[in-house]
Amino acid sequence: MSYDIKMIALDLDNTTLRKDKSLSDRTRNALVEAMKRGVYVVVASGRVFSSLPENVMGMPGLKYVINSNGACITELPDDGPRFMYDTASDVTGLRNMRKLDPAYGTRIYNHFLPEETVRKITDVLAGNGVLPEVLAGGYVYMDEAMYRDIEMNGSSFRHIDYTLWSRRPAHDIYAIIDENISCIETINMSIEDNELREKVKAELKQIEGVTVTNSVWFNIEVEAEGTSKGSALAFLLDQLGLDPSQLMACGDSPNDGDMIKLAGLGVAVANAEPVILELADYVTDSSMEDGVAKAVEKFVL
Repeated sequence: MSYDIKMIALDLDNTTLRKDKSLSDRTRNALVEAMKRGVYVVVASGRVFSSLPENVMGMPGLKYVINSNGACITELPDDGPRFMYDTASDVTGLRNMRKLDPAYGTRIYNHFLPEETVRKITDVLAGNGVLPEVLAGGYVYMDEAMYRDIEMNGSSFRHIDYTLWSRRPAHDIYAIIDENISCIETINMSIEDNELREKVKAELKQIEGVTVTNSVWFNIEVEAEGTSKGSALAFLLDQLGLDPSQLMACGDSPNDGDMIKLAGLGVAVANAEPVILELADYVTDSSMEDGVAKAVEKFVL
């Protein structure tokens, strides 16, 4: 079967990026060549905007970014990405790691959680003794005591350096929620205990008007109903006069499911979770074996 691919949507972690968050030369070269040929390459990540990686954002020709699982779309200018040093989350050993400036680019789409829904979500979390992480204004905020504990003692299940770099410690996480109540993109929680995580997930799914998903085994991500990478991509395709049949979407986790289903060509990396492997039209090699590059070379270049 032949494809007329005009847009490539990319999940980042464990799909386009390797386990160590690096972007291989082969993958970068394939994506840059696709953009030179007039194909839109669109980042479609669960990450908050400021934590989108420099190795991806620095690719020439990148024009659109979907973040927070589809809660926001940013149109990028042609002058290259603008970075900053976020002293709010500076820790030893990470002081020279830059973050993307949240004010960079123009937001063309937002789908925030309604205030009433946020209150219901936080009631569930408080009732289970779980502290939320809040994605708002281009940043992700974490309870300061939790942040400092990871800084001092590490974590048995988190990527420590990435967590400390990407999060802003907040003395009162609920005050952060109140301050940003009208523009909360995602409420995230990381729960190592399987039984507690499934209990919290089940209770959250009972709340009307939410989408509940995950990008790694230990987390739960909650957005407004209808929020997904797929719905954001459908909006962007319409804006650009393209059809879903012209979309290739690459992913590995449940939060990639809607865009895999939307795309004319849904691609799963070999290390994807079973649900994504089943949804995909094509399974490429793993993220550690340049799977995205190989799919782009096969179907686009």
